[in-house]
Amino acid sequence: MFHAPRLGLALAALLLPDDAVLLRGAAVLTLDPGAPRAEAVLVVGETVAAVGSLEECRVAMPDGGREVWLSGGTLTRGFFDGHARATDGGRERLVLDLSAAADEREMLDLVKERAAAAAPGEWIVGYGFDETRWEERAWPLRSTLDRTTELNPSVVVRYDGRSALANTSALHQAGVDERTPDPEGGWFERDEDGVPTGVVHGTALERVLAAGPEPTFEERLDGARRALEEARAHGVTSLVDVGGDVEIWRTLRRQGELTARVHVGARLGVDLADRAALREALGTERRWIDLDALHATVDGTIDAGTAAVFEPWVDDASRPIEPRFAPPDLRERVVAADAAGFRVALHASGDRAVALALDLLEHAAAENGSERRRHRVERIELIRPADAPRFAALEVTASLLPALLVPALEAAPLRLGPDRTRRAFPWALLASAGAPLALGSGYPAAPLDPRRTLFAATTRASVADPFAAPLAPEQALPLGPALYAQTVGAARASFREEVLGPLEPGSWADLVWLDAPPEEIVGRRWLDVRMGLTMVAGKVVHRDG
Repeated sequence: MFHAPRLGLALAALLLPDDAVLLRGAAVLTLDPGAPRAEAVLVVGETVAAVGSLEECRVAMPDGGREVWLSGGTLTRGFFDGHARATDGGRERLVLDLSAAADEREMLDLVKERAAAAAPGEWIVGYGFDETRWEERAWPLRSTLDRTTELNPSVVVRYDGRSALANTSALHQAGVDERTPDPEGGWFERDEDGVPTGVVHGTALERVLAAGPEPTFEERLDGARRALEEARAHGVTSLVDVGGDVEIWRTLRRQGELTARVHVGARLGVDLADRAALREALGTERRWIDLDALHATVDGTIDAGTAAVFEPWVDDASRPIEPRFAPPDLRERVVAADAAGFRVALHASGDRAVALALDLLEHAAAENGSERRRHRVERIELIRPADAPRFAALEVTASLLPALLVPALEAAPLRLGPDRTRRAFPWALLASAGAPLALGSGYPAAPLDPRRTLFAATTRASVADPFAAPLAPEQALPLGPALYAQTVGAARASFREEVLGPLEPGSWADLVWLDAPPEEIVGRRWLDVRMGLTMVAGKVVHRDG
């Protein structure tokens, strides 16, 4: 069993012992458009007590407080990651991480190494490979995986978590052969004779994985610990855990290990009465652990060629363009969740999928009345220009994952052609249309690191290759709106803007200090700026240096 590091004495020693601390010496970005800069922030207990000039904060500081000099840099609201599979993503990092594999051979070597240490018949599952980064840009063959892991059922899952390659043993244990029909919301790729090739998508992947052992509670707990470790090191003080488990986070809270506020999502289709009862049972614990939206997948991704688009694919006109991941009763599920007062988050990448997602949310509003739930559309890699204003009209948040631009840098022009590529990843278009924006990492598809998110959002360039041309740079977000979307915008999408919005008296003291002034944190400087301090509820949970 693999264990992520627990909070130990070294981290506990960083907790500020005083009830009142005045932070000064850094440029304070308040994220309040009316007063964007300040000299100091006063924290009393778990709350921001004053923001403004140094003198104003000193006047407000109670007896016994102390001042902390931050020696320059930038102090601002802690980052809110609006989309992460935190629990499962952290566990995947600990099990078999394939994300660093530069080609098929490196990936197979990692799998082979794990197989050598496994008992015969033990399942091997690896996560995170990205064939678009490989020179050959092709999926490995089932026969190759069979030879690599001949004694073990094995599955290698693509970085997007929606597609995978399973070896013959894994398919057999899942009861999959040429007579197996495609499940709703997924499919098995097949050769010309109808025999499954081993490449599985959506619910077909879920069927294969279900044939193997379920992760234990302790393994998922370790996954959550790993995600928290990455979050606090990167200044993330709140996050959405897509498909998480409330009991995982409550356990960490009871054990004193919860170092971020967590909003736990679930699959659209769960029992709504049970979900409502769970929300009620959380009570005051919702300051730390709250329920988030109910999620459903409409399509795949552009780089994988599984997105739902209106026009045929340029590189392969025979490739399907319809939303094959969407369950057939999605319309009814959206209406029911909206009627019960739950937010819905629909994962849609292609322009056809985004239009469908907006249609579903618009229909739910018409059926149930005009009350807004702050529903979301997640990812959004391509959109028809006419659909951009619909986000503002419906008050639907565009939940964007800028760091996932990287796999599309080369794939988008090949798949979409020049005209659609110019409007791919339409962040500026959505912003100019008044869409509410939230930013997230898409972890574990990308690191749980807002620096990479903000770099990609503001440059449209590759994290890995500084010489690669940016993709449609006119769709970049200015730094101000991008930073706002990674903090206040994401908080607003989870109904937390009053306490995790702009830095103001009464808001929660979740802060991050970066070691460079705001004027210097532009372009590639985002990639090496140091997160010097992460504070949650007025206590330091991470310090670098």
